[in-house]
Amino acid sequence: MKRILLILCILVGFIYLSDCKDKKKDNKSLQAGIVTFSKGDTKLLSKEGKEKKIQKDMFFFKDDTIITGKDGIVDIQLMDGVVIRVKQNTKLRLQDIIVGDNSNSIKAKLKLESGKVFAKTEKKLAADSSFSISTPTFVAGIRGTEFIVEDSEGKDQTLVSDGAVNIETIDEKGNPTGKESTIEKGHKGIVSKDTIQSADLTAEELAELKEDSQSISSITEDARQRMQEIIQTLDDQKAINRDILEEQMQKNNTELNDLKETQKQALK
Repeated sequence: MKRILLILCILVGFIYLSDCKDKKKDNKSLQAGIVTFSKGDTKLLSKEGKEKKIQKDMFFFKDDTIITGKDGIVDIQLMDGVVIRVKQNTKLRLQDIIVGDNSNSIKAKLKLESGKVFAKTEKKLAADSSFSISTPTFVAGIRGTEFIVEDSEGKDQTLVSDGAVNIETIDEKGNPTGKESTIEKGHKGIVSKDTIQSADLTAEELAELKEDSQSISSITEDARQRMQEIIQTLDDQKAINRDILEEQMQKNNTELNDLKETQKQALK
């Protein structure tokens, strides 16, 4: 049991006191996403330029980039109820992320440089939350929905299966052009030459959205509850070095597996 608690403590190690602009109040903030599923050709490129194969329970920090190949898929949980899937042949960068106390709000910006990303928010975000995914031609902002953002061969679009997504076009420097549109459930927004067109989703597109929604991975309920219990007891948590954290997590996972095998043999 002690080893299990230690692993969970490491799991929530990415929670630390954020250096927020408002010095009157310090909040414990989740400054990273956690990989809940990975398969195929995937790699993570840190802002320092270090590259490594993506594995479950790895962390996705600010300025990190995830790159997937033709058979690569990565699921990431940004906070309780907010998950994304980085699909095949995709390059995605985490520009910014701050999750408030008790996972009640999120401020996240993702930049899709190429490929396709599925995003799902299982609950309506708090009023002070913001969650957006940008492509070279537009920014998609949401509160509570399921949608796909795609940038492929000059084809930028958003597919919405639930809720609504606000699309705002941007110029080559990333500045808003003043054109925006709200894409409702069952529709897609297609951006071309600074124009936004709306169209119905095809049966194939609806099927893809449904499959992603049903199969995307989240942290288990057991682990989530344990994490919340531990988070409430944290008074001060320093920023954590990724390499040290992941090395410790791997060590603890190995010890847990050894413990399970010992218990299994004892039962036999």
